[in-house]
Amino acid sequence: MEKKRQVSTYWLPKVVCCAALFAFWAAKCDAQLGTPPTIAVQPVGITVPKGATITLSATAVSSTPMSFSWNANGHGLSGQWVSNYVDALVGTVTTLTIKNSSPGNSGSYFMTVSNAIGCVTSSVVSVTVLAPIAVAPLTLSVTSNSPAIGFGFQVSGPQGSNFVVEASSDLNNWTPIFTNKAPPAGTMSYTDTDATNYPSRFYRARFQ
Repeated sequence: MEKKRQVSTYWLPKVVCCAALFAFWAAKCDAQLGTPPTIAVQPVGITVPKGATITLSATAVSSTPMSFSWNANGHGLSGQWVSNYVDALVGTVTTLTIKNSSPGNSGSYFMTVSNAIGCVTSSVVSVTVLAPIAVAPLTLSVTSNSPAIGFGFQVSGPQGSNFVVEASSDLNNWTPIFTNKAPPAGTMSYTDTDATNYPSRFYRARFQ
């Protein structure tokens, strides 16, 4: 009976030692392997007018060095398009910048971040670049000129357009005398009854 107790007492420290050694190497292995990056802040879509700068940003976190790339409509963007900086509080912020944008830059965008362990893709966001709206010019034509009644004219422009008619006696100081929204026909008639009080008066029409 004493021999059996001696054998059990002899192997117990070795078993405990092996278990501790295994736990140590397992923890060390996990630390060496690490994990893929984590995206802390997702990008947000944007709408800009033609010629404006498109800016998209995202934030990622990793215990090992990371590399970033952006994708626009199936095409990878990196290098001069992408800049990264480290914020000690939130992680690494990656920014995509496209200057002098055009409608061709509209589409779906996402960011991919990777380290030695793996890669993660952000959510897909929409970028819209608005094309300039072509507006036809306003025209102002005389319809009547009566010293007793006033000066009559007609303004023509795009249907539904908002415009203002201004008058001046010296071509330097302009006063609004008529503001309206053109009817579906695109024309509006007006008579300036105050014209009888001026020896001469000038008119102009412009979009609001």
